[in-house]
Amino acid sequence: MPYIAIVDDEEDLREILEVHLSRKYEVKSFADGLSFIKSLEQKIPDLVLLDIMMDNMNGYEVLSRIRERYPKLQVIFLSAKSQTFDKILGLDLGADDYITKPFQKEELMARVKSHLRRYQDESASTRALEIYRYEKLCFNPQERNLTISDARVDITRTEFLMLSLLSSVPGKVFTRDEILDHVWKDTIVSERTIDVHIRRLRKKLEKYSHLIKAHSGFGYSIERP
Repeated sequence: MPYIAIVDDEEDLREILEVHLSRKYEVKSFADGLSFIKSLEQKIPDLVLLDIMMDNMNGYEVLSRIRERYPKLQVIFLSAKSQTFDKILGLDLGADDYITKPFQKEELMARVKSHLRRYQDESASTRALEIYRYEKLCFNPQERNLTISDARVDITRTEFLMLSLLSSVPGKVFTRDEILDHVWKDTIVSERTIDVHIRRLRKKLEKYSHLIKAHSGFGYSIERP
């Protein structure tokens, strides 16, 4: 049974989420970021529902700690900060999704289900993919491993799925719809979300950032080796 961690300082919201999610998943809630970070020494969740505005350690700091040690752990921000800038910032910092408060129970359950299914589908979808190499960059989708000059580069699950798709057919331009369908499936996200994650991925590719090509009004591709 998938394990979901809820990190939010609103007790009423934690209790409501626990009631609904515990019907299908193992759930544990935390009133602050520090207690959640400490809990990772005992058990790693499959997905984290994370508030942003918390005392002592806010959601951005918690996410940073998560990404340092568990780059592929799925994180969904739950926040009352509803401006477009806030959503882009959250995604830019490495969140896999962003849901604004207040939200409908049905929307949350659908997104949680979609993200967990993405995790389960990854192995099957990457078995047949070949290793992508370009000079000193090597991406092995079967081992979920990206290296530059033999040094491992940590990428999030969303970045992994995007890179897997692009490298499956180097030189092919994948439309935004194809990328959305492959990475987010039936989860509704804006096209701007693609650009945010591509920007993060390019940054991690460092001197090889040019390999990912943008095709205005259409989509993205990765350069042939």
